[in-house]
Amino acid sequence: MALIGTRYIQASSSNPGAVGFGYEWWQSDTGAIYYRAPDNSGWVLLGNVGSANLGLAPVSGFTAGGALLGSHGLIPVAATSSFTNTPNVKTGSTPGVLMALMSDVDHSFDALNPTIEATVTKAFSAFPIPSIRANIATWSGRVGPAPGNYFDAVTIPINATYPDGTVPTPSECFVSVAPVSIYVSSDQATQLQANIGQYYNTAGPLDFYCYTTGHTNAAQVISYTVIAIKASA
Repeated sequence: MALIGTRYIQASSSNPGAVGFGYEWWQSDTGAIYYRAPDNSGWVLLGNVGSANLGLAPVSGFTAGGALLGSHGLIPVAATSSFTNTPNVKTGSTPGVLMALMSDVDHSFDALNPTIEATVTKAFSAFPIPSIRANIATWSGRVGPAPGNYFDAVTIPINATYPDGTVPTPSECFVSVAPVSIYVSSDQATQLQANIGQYYNTAGPLDFYCYTTGHTNAAQVISYTVIAIKASA
């Protein structure tokens, strides 16, 4: 062991011990340089005299010999040069998805933007009339078969026109129907039939059978809402 000033020069197997803050330990067999912690609790590695710049990364750049750890700071804000290798996001034990730089994102957006504009322009060009409301008609009401004739289909009337005055056709209509609560027979005067509203579409979009089932079948009134969209729109 040799103590020169405040520096111990000895092998790694000969720990100088708790000699106090301000002392250094140069390991003669490894080249490592340690300094004593301020609280005299142990030795802190400073670097290695066998490596340039004591093995520390110079500000001019470096080649990493191991993994770059940390949650941020991989790429400096104002880098003078790029990485020689493309960085990856590690998945498991092998590199995975490539990391995209801001320039990559800008390039992808610039390449995609004309496609988006062309798609939107093409979609709007399919509408010869700018206002969609000019091609819509809507109406609502109630309808039902004559009493007792529950087996006869009823047709929802067309009670509206498009803004240009033309009348919607049945094939242009979208219908929403719901049963209107009624008493279905005299022996059920104090209660509503549980399964009221047995209605279903028949041959056409505006034709419905609508009746109740239970103790007796009865004609069923339905409320309806119709939205018509002009086929040529």
